[in-house]
Amino acid sequence: MARPGRSTIFFELLDACTRAGCPVCRLTLRSVARFFDSLAYENTNDPGIRAELRASRGFCNRHAWQYAEQRDSLGTAIIYRDILRDVLRDASGASDEPIDRLARAAGQLLSNDPDGRDRDRLLRAMVPRRPCMACAQEDTTGRDAVDALLQRLDEPDVVPALEGSAGLCRHHLHAALRLARRTEQRRRLVEAQRSAWTRLRDQVAAGDAKAGAAALAGNAGAAS
Repeated sequence: MARPGRSTIFFELLDACTRAGCPVCRLTLRSVARFFDSLAYENTNDPGIRAELRASRGFCNRHAWQYAEQRDSLGTAIIYRDILRDVLRDASGASDEPIDRLARAAGQLLSNDPDGRDRDRLLRAMVPRRPCMACAQEDTTGRDAVDALLQRLDEPDVVPALEGSAGLCRHHLHAALRLARRTEQRRRLVEAQRSAWTRLRDQVAAGDAKAGAAALAGNAGAAS
């Protein structure tokens, strides 16, 4: 069976190899930035998106702050007002608890609760029923990028591109090695990674601490 042609994500991955940090991290961060752009400018009031965000109790800590600090403050407030109302509704049975009563409502739930039932109801109300949507976006893009890389490792421009990059971070290298089905794929990947990290070792020895952090922990912040 013929192999599919090169995909958009593969060309984006090759381009990311020419830039700082883990190329797969760069694509995942870019995909989250695009997701946040779409949410801010098109989907703040989308009923399906809002339902997903209520179920996930908003974003995880890292993505919540990224969205709050980099995107429209009014849209962020609208989203989190909706989520907090849903938490209060689940915790207290109130049909429409205003956001400015959050502290008082929580205090009432906890002040007279000898058997812990109100406490347990509040705890259950805060537990996400769905994963963080931005994390899910990252995970999907990361899997697609790693899969695209593995499919093309035998092509003449791929290993040199990876060798010339910062290499994969520890997280994405682990994912790639787990997904690599053939011994030759694993061999090419390990050799390219060794070359990239050998060069990075010299950069870190020269005082470039950020390069070392990105090599192991992954890229930080939004991709440019």
